[in-house]
Amino acid sequence: MTVRLAFKILGSGFLLASGALAGRHLAKALARRLSVLEEFQVAMERLVTEIRFSSSPLHEALEELATACRDECRDFFLAVVRLLRQGDGLPAKAAWSDALEAWAKSSALASTDIESIALLGPALGSSGREDQSKHLESLIQRLRVHVDEARARSSKLGAFYREMGLYVASLMILLLL
Repeated sequence: MTVRLAFKILGSGFLLASGALAGRHLAKALARRLSVLEEFQVAMERLVTEIRFSSSPLHEALEELATACRDECRDFFLAVVRLLRQGDGLPAKAAWSDALEAWAKSSALASTDIESIALLGPALGSSGREDQSKHLESLIQRLRVHVDEARARSSKLGAFYREMGLYVASLMILLLL
């Protein structure tokens, strides 16, 4: 076995591993979006309950949500709370909007998900409990649709991305050899 052949085999192995990792990375991004959507949906269901049956201020309710959430959702709710408490405090609508705008840049969510979540902002803190509950229920329904779509997309495209990573790497190996 020559040195050249050994390098070709080693390079092929690296290409194959890179393709597999790239495919897994893309599939993981789809699964991450689904996870964030599901967690946000549960958080909104908890917020509906909090608004209906508790008299705590919005920033306290959101702070409680943040403690129950993981990573991305927690960061969003804490950003809203921070903006509500900052100085004289922003109105809930502005705090929600500003935090969502910042969160959208680093979140796994799609733009359609962000748009749906943004619709809640004008109702928060500026209307009665019943009106806020209706808006939250509406958001929960939209989130269910997004979750179903993300679940279907993740199951279909996740496997596709993993396989395509290997196929593309294999094709590159064949072209290079």
